[in-house]
Amino acid sequence: KMSAGKLSGYLFSIDNEDALALSSNTFGVSFTGKAGDFAYRAELATQSDTGDNPNNYSANYYLLDATYNINSFSIGSSFF
Repeated sequence: KMSAGKLSGYLFSIDNEDALALSSNTFGVSFTGKAGDFAYRAELATQSDTGDNPNNYSANYYLLDATYNINSFSIGSSFF
């Protein structure tokens, strides 16, 4: 945790012996925070084949999310 928010990292490693094409590694990092009535989140991740997966692939994921709270209403936007 930092004063501006929380930084988290993750790894999902799936080695599926019954469905080889579903084996993958996903690495990512996420940052979330809040300043008054404004909340924000940014996330980056990459996924690729692993183990005996017959496919050769990689994919990237990006997310920017912002929300502003006004009384009992929330206005937000996401880009990914």
